[in-house]
Amino acid sequence: LGDIDILVADPGSRILWGIECKALNGSLSTSEVVREMSSHFGQESGSSISKHAERIAWLTDHIESALDLLQIPGSERDDWEVRGLFCTKRETMVPFIEEIPFDLVSIDELAAYLSNPPQGPQGEAD
Repeated sequence: LGDIDILVADPGSRILWGIECKALNGSLSTSEVVREMSSHFGQESGSSISKHAERIAWLTDHIESALDLLQIPGSERDDWEVRGLFCTKRETMVPFIEEIPFDLVSIDELAAYLSNPPQGPQGEAD
């Protein structure tokens, strides 16, 4: 299953974030782009995105343990939502090429994104 790179709890929004971080190579050739897309963002088993989906499912099933780890008081534990997020070293074209189950932001955008996340599960509008 592997590890969650960054685990963030936002008590204000009651979102528990499991964030996967990737330093993509900056593919230049067509074959490099295809290889990077397949290994990280393909829907097949073993890709980075499918492994992260498994981690987020596990985190959802073990949310109480995660909130314990992050020392969130018991009185503040109602109605938490688990969300997955992908963070890369720089902006990438992936969301414009491939539909992926998680939002994808660059490290430069991460703090602003977490401060004001899209509404609804995984960024979908309510």
